Amino acid sequence: MGVETVLDELENMGVDGLQLALSYHVASFLTPRNPRSRVRHGGPGTVSLRLGKRARGILPTVDEAAADAVPSILRGAADRHIQVIAWLVFLYNHDLASRYPHLAVRNAFGDAHPAQLCPSQAAVREYVLEVTSKALELGAENGGVTGLHAESLSFLPWDYGLTGLKAAVTVDRPTGRLLSLCFCSACRRRAQRADMDPDRLATKARARVDTGLAEGEQSIDQVTSDVAAYEAQMDDATFEVNHEVYELTRANDVRFSTTAAEAHMTDLEPTSPSSVRPLVDEVRVKVGPGATAEELAALTDTGLAGCRPGTHVFAQYQLHRFPGFEGLAHAISAASAAGIEHHRFYEHSVLAERHMEWLRQVRRLVPA
Repeated sequence: MGVETVLDELENMGVDGLQLALSYHVASFLTPRNPRSRVRHGGPGTVSLRLGKRARGILPTVDEAAADAVPSILRGAADRHIQVIAWLVFLYNHDLASRYPHLAVRNAFGDAHPAQLCPSQAAVREYVLEVTSKALELGAENGGVTGLHAESLSFLPWDYGLTGLKAAVTVDRPTGRLLSLCFCSACRRRAQRADMDPDRLATKARARVDTGLAEGEQSIDQVTSDVAAYEAQMDDATFEVNHEVYELTRANDVRFSTTAAEAHMTDLEPTSPSSVRPLVDEVRVKVGPGATAEELAALTDTGLAGCRPGTHVFAQYQLHRFPGFEGLAHAISAASAAGIEHHRFYEHSVLAERHMEWLRQVRRLVPA
């Protein structure tokens, strides 16, 4: 469509912020309003930034056309007083995990994950900081970015990113928890420094997986304390890499948010590394059809638990989940009644014309 066309469209709709993906994972897109093609196939993981060639280290695949467009997008947004948040997908990357398997997450069986890099690895952290620095540098040179959102800057569930998974059995939550432990060289060293025996735990994890898959639900009381201690070391690695990114954003007066601070399910309760939450400047509340103000207020309280006072909250809507505008309007009213004043809509490129009309109407519902 062209940078100017899209930015003009957003400005005319009253959009005052753009969350721009500068690093993204594997995806394909059905784009109903695209004048060139309707189905677009993305790569297995690309960045829209040029980091420069180095003798050593991780070199991501660059989407050259997107990298060419980014400076003009940033400048055009600034000219229209549209704030830009840099959205960076870090460790979920099929391309990098396949090209650098020695830096990938490894399960108790020694299998390298095809889509996940490990945050304990020093080379991975160096890559994270290079991408972050380049995003902030581009922003500073082309009108500025006001925020940075880190996606997948953490360990992920064992099956996250597996394509076309074939399985004749159901992996229960405790077994999935064990399969999600990382036993790469860096994680093993961290465990050994903490006086843990990673080989012993890996043996127990393998036995649990084999038994659990064969016989269904089994007790894991005999390994629970070991698992919790090992997960604590993994959470420490997650905090460290998020803190490094946070320090860079802070030095550049840019707001920071990260999916690592969002709750995820364990076999016991929703949880997240509590140490990460004080780092964030904003948290999101996902709003779907039928949401009530009471439910969203509770989700807001959960999302803010452990965060600094004054942490900003925004509502996120996926428009394809709403059958019509009336349901969307109800959801926005419920979010507003829950005290949420900032609304984001995901994802612009795949929206149909009817969605665009919804957003034109939405602007009349939301105070400027």
